[in-house]
Parts: sequence; C-alpha cells; structure tokens
Amino acid sequence: MPHRAAGDSVVVTDWNEAPLSELAEHIVSVHHARTRAALPRLSDLLTGDDLDVFEELRVEIEEHMRAEEERLFPAIAGLERDEVDTFPLEELPTFEAHHLRVAAAMRGLVGRVSEPEAQRELRALDDDLRAHLHEEHNLLFPRALAALGRAYA
Repeated sequence: MPHRAAGDSVVVTDWNEAPLSELAEHIVSVHHARTRAALPRLSDLLTGDDLDVFEELRVEIEEHMRAEEERLFPAIAGLERDEVDTFPLEELPTFEAHHLRVAAAMRGLVGRVSEPEAQRELRALDDDLRAHLHEEHNLLFPRALAALGRAYA
C-alpha cells in the first residue's frame, strides 16, 4: 500500500519482498487499526437484531486480532531469525477458517442492514476486511510457510 514519505514522494512497498515482520506490522497498523476504529462506531449505529448479530461478530473479531497480534504475528516475525519452535503451524488452518467465516458473516450483515450510515460503515469495514484477508492469505501466510520450510531445509 503506498504511503507518503518525507518530501511527499510516494513509497510503494512490495509485500512479496518486504520482511515478514514489516508485513505483519502493516496489517496491524493499517487493517487492525481500521477495524478497531470501525467496531465501536458500528455498535453505536446498529440496532435490534442487527446489533445483536454484530456484537457477537465484534467479540470474535477482537479476540481473533488479539490472538494474531500476541501469538501468530510474533511467531511469523521469529521465522526471520529461524525461530521455528514457536510457530503455531497447527493453528494456521483455524485462523484461515475464522477469516472466511467472519468475511461471510460480514457480507451477510452488509446485505441485511438498511440504515444508510450503518450501511456505509459496514461496507467500508467489509472492503478493508477483503484487503486485509488478501494480505494474510495470499502474502503473509504463504511466505511464512515458505520461511518455515527453508528453516527446516
């Protein structure tokens, strides 16, 4: 994702080449931060059954981000130092399955909410969630598995 550097030049990071720790930090500082900002706004905007559904989803999302930040991402960063013992290989499919389930639940919620402001906020969160999952599923996780394989080679 491009960002501005000193002198207003645009710096584009190639996430296929950047260190795993940098990619994980990007996911936390951009996508997790956006999600954390959006969740309370949506709790304030939604009502009734939509709020009930969202609040269950919110708890899952917050717990999942915490698990990524406290366990998964530090273990992925450790792969850069050939620290393979802490990598939770057996948990990776669970993380991926949770992502897909949350994405489906989010799309379902987007489809049922009619209040315009809540709809806008949900769509923005859903759009960011898609970019977030792309970066994890197609960049971070495959690169982490490749690093794990190299550590055992």
